[in-house]
Amino acid sequence: PHILDQFYWSKTISDLQLGPKGIPIKKLGEKEFEDKMLDLMNNQIYKNNATVISEKMKTENDIDKLYNLIIS
Repeated sequence: PHILDQFYWSKTISDLQLGPKGIPIKKLGEKEFEDKMLDLMNNQIYKNNATVISEKMKTENDIDKLYNLIIS
């Protein structure tokens, strides 16, 4: 993340265990990027949680309810 809402979404994704927390762009290096990418690709918890949220999202049409479903 490096501007505005990206920090919020990075924290939200991490808090919901949907992916690793992003690294601020000024601190991002090749090793940090590789570590985060491998974590994202290999962490089964992220995939399981994303699948659960995806299934819930398929049944919701109301934007406000959908937002609340995602962040809760």
